[in-house]
Amino acid sequence: MPIPDFRLQLPGYRLQCKDPRRIAARKLNRILYPVSCILLAAIPAAGAGPLPDPTLPPRARPAQAEAAQPLPTPTLIVRTADQAMAWLEDRLVQPGDRIGRMRVVRIEDDAVVVHTPQGQQRLTLYPPMQHSPKPAVDAPRP
Repeated sequence: MPIPDFRLQLPGYRLQCKDPRRIAARKLNRILYPVSCILLAAIPAAGAGPLPDPTLPPRARPAQAEAAQPLPTPTLIVRTADQAMAWLEDRLVQPGDRIGRMRVVRIEDDAVVVHTPQGQQRLTLYPPMQHSPKPAVDAPRP
């Protein structure tokens, strides 16, 4: 059964439509669109500020937490006749470079000497091994 044509006149609205559902949808859109725009504009004002960028490194920790962290271990040392470089904290460093609060003083054959707020520290290429005594085992020998 076809829907007859009719005209709907409301204060401020003059629509001509065949489907009464479209009339209701248009009325609803005219009301909801401005309301949704106002609400969407108010959302950033309600927050504490802009959202943090997830691609940035984490924020700096307090000094006590930084001091409690262990010193890094160099993973590679390269020395030539006139130049020395080391791989430390995921970057290539030379004497005089800074890594956070550390400054590289010199690079030796098996260590990197850095100056930290606690004083000079020697970062060895291989961390010192800690030996534990072997337990005595009374096993019969064949």
